[in-house]
Amino acid sequence: MSELSQKIKGLFGGRVFTFKQTLAVLLVLLIVFVRFSQIYIGLPYFEDHGHGDDCFFYEAGTRYIYEYPRSVYYCFGYWLSYITSNFFTDGSLLQLRVLQFFMDCGIYTMAFFLLRKTFGSMAILIGLFMAALAQSPAFSEFSCNGYSVFFISLSMLLLVNGLRKQNNIYVFLSSLLLAVNVLVRLPNILDSLFVFLIPLYYYCYNNQRSREIILSSKKPVAFFCFGYFVGLVACVVLLLCFNHFGYYCDFIDRVLFNKDKSVHGGWVFKATKINYMVLVYYCACLFSIYFLVVCKSIYKWIVFGVLCFFFYKVYFYLYPSPEFRSYLYPYPLLVVASYFVVRQRIKQLYYWTIFSFVLFVLFPFGSASPNSFMFPFIGCFAYPTTIGILWYIFEKCQKYKYYFLFLMVFTAFVSVAIWVKFPYFFIQDRFKILSDSKVVENTGIVTYASDADNYNKYTKVLKPYVDNKPILTTDLFLHSTLKVKPFAIFVADWENPNPDKLLKNAYDEQKEMPVIVLYKNDTDMRKLLFATEFVRNGHYKEVYSDDVYQVYRSGK
Repeated sequence: MSELSQKIKGLFGGRVFTFKQTLAVLLVLLIVFVRFSQIYIGLPYFEDHGHGDDCFFYEAGTRYIYEYPRSVYYCFGYWLSYITSNFFTDGSLLQLRVLQFFMDCGIYTMAFFLLRKTFGSMAILIGLFMAALAQSPAFSEFSCNGYSVFFISLSMLLLVNGLRKQNNIYVFLSSLLLAVNVLVRLPNILDSLFVFLIPLYYYCYNNQRSREIILSSKKPVAFFCFGYFVGLVACVVLLLCFNHFGYYCDFIDRVLFNKDKSVHGGWVFKATKINYMVLVYYCACLFSIYFLVVCKSIYKWIVFGVLCFFFYKVYFYLYPSPEFRSYLYPYPLLVVASYFVVRQRIKQLYYWTIFSFVLFVLFPFGSASPNSFMFPFIGCFAYPTTIGILWYIFEKCQKYKYYFLFLMVFTAFVSVAIWVKFPYFFIQDRFKILSDSKVVENTGIVTYASDADNYNKYTKVLKPYVDNKPILTTDLFLHSTLKVKPFAIFVADWENPNPDKLLKNAYDEQKEMPVIVLYKNDTDMRKLLFATEFVRNGHYKEVYSDDVYQVYRSGK
């Protein structure tokens, strides 16, 4: 065992690796494997795959945002995401997943080089591996979520190197990328607040006083602001070049001035509030555990028990989803770790701690379910920063050595508990898919054999009705397996201030009446569509019906 811990002979050209190097290579391979495994395995269950799955929304937008911009109007809040995936892929789920795999590799690589000088390579790799595991149940397809974090990672790499090397061209390019990121996802305009990271850098890394910070920051801040302005101008130029500027302005108008309180409207702010409340719960609970460890009075044990019962009730009242809790997990640990960092005044650890919390605060805005969409991606900073702080203080601060030993063991225990309780079912599903699976036609992706049979069955059943035609449907999966065109993509519970206008715009663009394909139990969408003048005047008649689908064709 001692020989193994000293040196392990490598497999490449007889090279000898130390144990630490071997472990680092193993972690890198595990991270790549975890992310790569998302490519081929797993479509949503057949009975759940309709309008509830955004992966098919990404696919439809990718294929048609350039050819039919009026018909994919709702994609314009994420314009550059769809333009990019349209350029690099054919819009299929398989190619979108491959593209996201390479995007993940880029994000993790940039996070490693950003953080390793502060926390050390091994701690960062362990943290990235934890982030990769936590990200596993999230969306696998290339989308605005991962693309936003890619832009942020690249921008931060340029910004930090620009400040370190005193090269303001890097700072300029950094802010320009942040401005272009607005086209990836409209709420990314909040990234402009990253300008405060410039004076923070001088405080944390150069240990400067207030006057020195102001003097040092003047020129980089000026370059940052100028770069952001140039980036916004570049955004307008890009939209004009693609002749999409008007559509993008229409989308902004809908987002800013529509008063709808649906899942993509008022719920966004409710979801944001829940995120912060759960974080407060987490932090209070962890401080109570710390309180228990360091205090020996019997009365404090009683107080601790009462607090635990209270937090337990409040927590499950706020959000019972284990998926949500697993994504939020690194942030309260980061709060507890940063408490010791502040007490020890370890300024070089401040920067990335604050940056991780800035991402946590900013990214819930604009997402109805940030726990599923944004948090899995920004965890690539939260997890390694958390592990890095614990590792650093455990090695450097003897006074808190045993407290941090306890906290690291506690971290490992809760990590295993979370990954066993929730991802256990996820992993179990994956093994079931591998043992009893079929390929879904035209996707290259496997799922349960029974679900694949249903997917493939309805691909054949619906083909005579919808092949090479525009379709109006909430089941965007049909774009994955059939040659169909979208027609005014929207869902009943989204903001639909004027569905007749959306339908008319799509008709003006395609000059053809769409085929309507609905789930038989989708009563909300049926009511919405058949209440519009467009559908009523289209003289639609049912041409197919069974326990799953109803198909309508226009008599015009």
